[in-house]
Amino acid sequence: MSVSFPSSRITARTFGSVESRAAWLGIALGVVMPVVSALAYPTYMHQMEVPALELSRLLELPFVMFELAIIFYAYRCGMDRSSMWQALPRDIKVAVIALLIGVFASSAVLSAKPSFSLTMSLITVVHLLFALATMHLLRANSARDRGVFLLIMGAGLGIMATYTAWRFAFPPPASEVMGGVIEWRSAIPGFISVRHFGAWTGAIAAAFAIRILYSRPDAPLGWDHLFYFLAATLTIWSGTRAAILAIVFAFAVIMLIQRRLPGVRDIGIAAILTGLGMCFAW
Repeated sequence: MSVSFPSSRITARTFGSVESRAAWLGIALGVVMPVVSALAYPTYMHQMEVPALELSRLLELPFVMFELAIIFYAYRCGMDRSSMWQALPRDIKVAVIALLIGVFASSAVLSAKPSFSLTMSLITVVHLLFALATMHLLRANSARDRGVFLLIMGAGLGIMATYTAWRFAFPPPASEVMGGVIEWRSAIPGFISVRHFGAWTGAIAAAFAIRILYSRPDAPLGWDHLFYFLAATLTIWSGTRAAILAIVFAFAVIMLIQRRLPGVRDIGIAAILTGLGMCFAW
């Protein structure tokens, strides 16, 4: 099943040329925003000392503001929300409607804190619009440009992994931490918990896994393999079972779309990298 959207006017004031837009978006999303979040929320426990900072962390406010900026820019570049919605398959429309009804109804009726839950539901809408905006901005790019976008995401993950390792290796005395105890599951800078970190790394791992499994038969080992190994290692290390399952599910969906199995060589390489990732994660 393929989805195509009507063509629309595309400008490039902020991101430069269409070819460079993928690189700029990758740098902003994959490098700058994780570093900004890590510097804004350098915690060694499950909450920030300042309540206002903690609320902004729970709302993931820096990322929400970034997503809104990209959405507004996409509208300036001619994104037409109604035509994109009409172009979606019926099953996708039904799924989106069911999602929105579920999050808003449960927030209004079942939540103990309806105002906070409704805010999170509105942020869910922002996430969905951000996905459409990103698709709109990158659809004119070639497969090579989208590959550059993913490689930058992998490089940003490497930066975050290095910074996280440094903070884990040189923590402050527990007496200087609020509560007097370092909570390692919540010590990853910029992420609410290790599970949120695993969701980030799992998404990147899934993308690189697809690239490896459906690469050219004679494709040499390269950055795709290195970044998949890094992302898979961090996902397993985080213990985020949902992310690991999502990687498998993403592969199953792509396999159904491609209607073919990956090559034996690619499966073997992915299996070896995954096995090495498990060893390093342990």
